[in-house]
Amino acid sequence: MDKLTAQKLIDKTRDDYNLIADQFASTRHYVWGDFAKITESVDFANKKVLDLGCGNGRIFEFLSEKPISAYYGIDQSEKLIKISQKKYPAGHFTIGNILETPYENDQFDIVICLATLHHIPARKHRNQAIREIYRILKPGGILIMTNWYFWNKPKFLKQIFNNKNLPFGDFMMPWKNGKGDTLTERYFHAWTKTETRWLLRKNNFTNIQLSGFDHNVWYQLGPNLITTAEKR
Repeated sequence: MDKLTAQKLIDKTRDDYNLIADQFASTRHYVWGDFAKITESVDFANKKVLDLGCGNGRIFEFLSEKPISAYYGIDQSEKLIKISQKKYPAGHFTIGNILETPYENDQFDIVICLATLHHIPARKHRNQAIREIYRILKPGGILIMTNWYFWNKPKFLKQIFNNKNLPFGDFMMPWKNGKGDTLTERYFHAWTKTETRWLLRKNNFTNIQLSGFDHNVWYQLGPNLITTAEKR
């Protein structure tokens, strides 16, 4: 994918979420069960946590029951950040680009990236996002990442294989209002476990764990590709 197309898709994703911010926020009240389960073994005590692609801030409410030292959230959608700030005034919410965050090196103990990187176009930019996460994590810090898993869902496979305007593995998904009218089409990249491991290893992450797989039956993975990894 060329640089101009990738940037247009990044800008479109921001504009799309500004457009659907209120409706999106109204459908995102709780964290998914598989994410909650994977965090059961994570030590949150006195940890500084970044919610990368925080959306409506729902992770803040989930973490309010954990003994963390501080919560920070960042998202490129101005309207979603406003919603987060209004609902969770105790959180530190920032408008920003996850490819180049405003944070210092080695700042966070835990970075949570929930259903965000599947909106990043071009492998170059996905690599940049992983590299940025590595930069802002403290040594020994933990990445907890989820991306929607599309490869075991026939309706999405049809879109992926029929797509002619984007690289293979990329497609557009309509967002509809309550009346069934399409308001926009959001860009998605269908992450694979191979790409996930490759990008994390390339950027020096260790202890990489992909959750939900039966390694003998690839299609057993559930709706999310859940990944944890550690900064060396």
